[in-house]
Amino acid sequence: MSPFRESGFAVQFDPSWLVQKYDAHRFYRSLSGVGLKGIDFLALRRGEPLLLIELKNYRETPPTPTEVAEAVARKAVDTLRGIRAIQGYFQRKWLYRMLRPWLLRRSWQHSDWVFYAQATARIDAPVPQWELVVILALQSSVAWAPFARELTRLLAEQLGGVTPVSIRVVAGGGVRTGIFIEQTDK
Repeated sequence: MSPFRESGFAVQFDPSWLVQKYDAHRFYRSLSGVGLKGIDFLALRRGEPLLLIELKNYRETPPTPTEVAEAVARKAVDTLRGIRAIQGYFQRKWLYRMLRPWLLRRSWQHSDWVFYAQATARIDAPVPQWELVVILALQSSVAWAPFARELTRLLAEQLGGVTPVSIRVVAGGGVRTGIFIEQTDK
């Protein structure tokens, strides 16, 4: 599979992942018209939490952790709202309602019905099964470890009542087995 290009990164997922480039998907485009923001990628794999992956390239102008946290937290919350809205749309179809239990067992099949049935099941589980991953490219002058700690703290605070399994702020590289991210020139 050829890599996705986003914000100065090349992102590649192995075939075991179900992936949506959420902010380019037709469902998101219709929801963005009402002011909702969107995370860059949604990724699912059997036995893994739903990953909300946001890529940010700040190699030119370094931001503050507060600026990044505000933007990413809004995108994460709006993305969760969008996933639920898409699920609501599908729920109006009698065939979808009938097939949903079967769709939840079909992690290998690449279809919107399978993807959003599984994504919603992870978000609405009694113990939420989703993870927010923020991948940053920063100027070399920025002290990485303190920036990442502060950003993680601010994200947890700004997400409020929406609680992921974890929040990870990374500088690129491998996020999970089968996901490869590298910085490119543009």
